[in-house]
Amino acid sequence: MQYKNLKLLKPTHIYPNKPKLIKDILNGGGENIGHFLSPSIATAILENIKLIPERHTNSADSELQKKMRMENLEFVNMSELYWGNDEYLLSQEGQFSFFFYLFNDLLQSPDYGEKIEQYLIDYIPFATHSAYETGLKKNKDLIYYTNYSFDENVDVFAEAVYYFCKIGYLEELMEKFVELIHTKFEYESKDSDGRYIKKETDTGFSVFEKIFDQFVKENVLPLIEETDQSSSLGKRVHDILVADLLHMNSRLLYLDMSISPEAHDYHLTIGEEHEMDVMQNLVDASGKYVDELHNVQIQMYGDIEFEYFNSEVFLLRQREKYFSMKRFKSLMSE
Repeated sequence: MQYKNLKLLKPTHIYPNKPKLIKDILNGGGENIGHFLSPSIATAILENIKLIPERHTNSADSELQKKMRMENLEFVNMSELYWGNDEYLLSQEGQFSFFFYLFNDLLQSPDYGEKIEQYLIDYIPFATHSAYETGLKKNKDLIYYTNYSFDENVDVFAEAVYYFCKIGYLEELMEKFVELIHTKFEYESKDSDGRYIKKETDTGFSVFEKIFDQFVKENVLPLIEETDQSSSLGKRVHDILVADLLHMNSRLLYLDMSISPEAHDYHLTIGEEHEMDVMQNLVDASGKYVDELHNVQIQMYGDIEFEYFNSEVFLLRQREKYFSMKRFKSLMSE
């Protein structure tokens, strides 16, 4: 089959007045083209990539047009070319991929990191990891007074994102993003006289950062800030563990280091019980309660770690903060 009437697209058409960029693309190989997907290239792909070039696939009926273009192996619209089709983005797999990378980036941000972490602690293993990390930052010696290991889960961050996608908390956000990328992006630009004028462009990679900045400020942050955590099991676990680590275990550490075995009987509570024993019993009781809350979450939403590990979206993230290679090897051997 011959492709007819294809538009001749020269490098100078794609990037006028940018010879160095053209040279970088030509010398860089095909794997780098994705980083330079300009509106000109995108438009050329949209207009030229077709199974049967002569077939007419335009229609006033948007659903019919979409169907005809898909059958002709065309991109349905510019948004699909840049971001993928809507069905994938709105699927659980698409949502996971999108929010995994978005939240991962936001966690590194000084402006958003703490807010994202507070949102993710609804997932109890992430809440536990976060609490122990907080406690050990205050006093690293506390590790000797806990039974917790950072290798208890394979990847508490990825699991938390998977958990939120599974229970549907992020579905509305994903729908808003899909709606956003189907609209023109408006921005201000100076004209030749130095005056600011409003312009619009397709929501492509050239305005990637601006799109996500708008999406985060107008959609992600309001959702996080409006989330009621008063009934969150993860928030309850986080607060209990932080309190135990920073107060109970710190007190136990102090008593253990400052009281000799011979003086143990002199440190009694008003109820005439050994203070260290009482404190330890309280910490143990908190630990059992936390375990029960985790079991309740598993009963409500399933074993998220097991599901994530056996899913198609599982990521082997060696040397990443939340990933445990030890736990990964353990799960592989089961």
